[in-house]
Amino acid sequence: AVGGEEGEEGGEGGAECGYVDLNLKRSGAYAHCRPIAEFLDDDQSEEETRALMLPEKELAKWKGYVLDIVTAESRRCSCFTKSYMKYVRGTGSMLATKFYDDEGRCLLDVDKPWQLQDLDLMRRMGLRYFSPREVARLM
Repeated sequence: AVGGEEGEEGGEGGAECGYVDLNLKRSGAYAHCRPIAEFLDDDQSEEETRALMLPEKELAKWKGYVLDIVTAESRRCSCFTKSYMKYVRGTGSMLATKFYDDEGRCLLDVDKPWQLQDLDLMRRMGLRYFSPREVARLM
């Protein structure tokens, strides 16, 4: 269920790619939705952002197996539960703040979703929780 949208490039790790839909099977149902970027805090300080980053111990423990990872371009995310930010598994989506490198290439090879088991890749993706204000906007 990993791939690029129709008409966009994808595939080869490091290759330039447009929007990458991590949930391609369901993407058509969300085409009318606004991108997550419209719900994100514009005025978040570095300190606030650091506090929202997925802790190293959780990253090492889960390594992408149970994470719903979305990007600012995504048009869907998982439901948020009252345990969001207390637990990782099944409580809501994580935002990949660095899904693309400085040259616009995907960090993740979309044809190899098992790469999410690569702890170094997961660190580079800059996974963070949504802030309480962002969650409220998404609801």
